[in-house]
Amino acid sequence: MSNLINDFTSTGSKFFFHQEAMEKLRDGKGKVITSHLMPTDICQHTCAFCSVATREGNVLTMNDMKVYLEQLVPLGLKAVIISGGGNPLLFKCPETKVGISELITYVKSLGLEIGMITNGMPMKRDDNGRLVWRNLTGEAMDMLTWVRISMSGLDHKEKEVYVPEIGGNTTLGFSYVYHDIYYEP
Repeated sequence: MSNLINDFTSTGSKFFFHQEAMEKLRDGKGKVITSHLMPTDICQHTCAFCSVATREGNVLTMNDMKVYLEQLVPLGLKAVIISGGGNPLLFKCPETKVGISELITYVKSLGLEIGMITNGMPMKRDDNGRLVWRNLTGEAMDMLTWVRISMSGLDHKEKEVYVPEIGGNTTLGFSYVYHDIYYEP
């Protein structure tokens, strides 16, 4: 059982495999390796367990995210996790009106790996007949290194989890928070 714990949970034991990074941190010369990017706090669900129970409808601009990432890449940034206090699939830049596919394409153009945490959304067939989330192109989906889908849809009106057809290079995972409190969105 201990191997499973070390393989699939965040324990301090993983630090021993990154001695060089740990020495740099100790010497005050640490580098940014991964950054969370939370483009929106807009969400179609109101989950009882959500840490952002009250949302204000905040949305970052593409320009702000570009400036942020362009400052981190020279410092050693290797990966971005797109998540947030909302569903990142609902991102739409208030200035340029571009969406999540364009954001993913931009992050990938910087040579970064990309993970995404989402609760999903209804599906559509793209131009190639592939089942994808309605706000995401199949091409952008293929740029993701991994996706974790919260199964919170089981607790809401849809009573299902929307799972896209992923390419062979994207790892797919799921999470579910068991609770006895439910708020209607």
